[in-house]
Amino acid sequence: MRLLRVHSATDEEFGAVWDIYRSSFPADGQRSLEEQFKLFDKSNYSLLAIKKENVMGMMSVWNLYNFDFIEHFAMDEKYRNLGCGKEVMLMRSEACPTLLEVPPDSPAVKFFERCGFRTAPFEYLQPPGARKIPVKLQLMSAPMTLDEKGFSEVRDEIHKNVYGLDRPLVRYER
Repeated sequence: MRLLRVHSATDEEFGAVWDIYRSSFPADGQRSLEEQFKLFDKSNYSLLAIKKENVMGMMSVWNLYNFDFIEHFAMDEKYRNLGCGKEVMLMRSEACPTLLEVPPDSPAVKFFERCGFRTAPFEYLQPPGARKIPVKLQLMSAPMTLDEKGFSEVRDEIHKNVYGLDRPLVRYER
């Protein structure tokens, strides 16, 4: 299994990667095709195809100061529950400290725990995007465990570099 960087919409793997992305995440949490095209120009962002003979999955990754932030990870439905996703996540977290966001009630929490990720015990808000309001998520990390200082540092880095905020979002009041 290989991780291949997709550099543009003209790359051979882009169509399959984009289809997996669109079918795996809620519409109000997805970026548009135009937004994706702009990200190809960012040196710290990678769209990856997970591939053997065919594209089996996708991952979007931000290379930040001292860790990688996996923004999206999904396996094509026909490759789920075969151990391929776990293999990829273990490979990533062994190569570099890795963080990701997960809805607290999602079955994905248990999957990532089986891959060695730990849930940070601090409140985390994903800044508003297409949803227009912040979303309460869990920040998970591997192989390290985040203390409060480490959590604040990585949250600030993610909010600045991924979501473009000047200041981190630490609470939301309606």
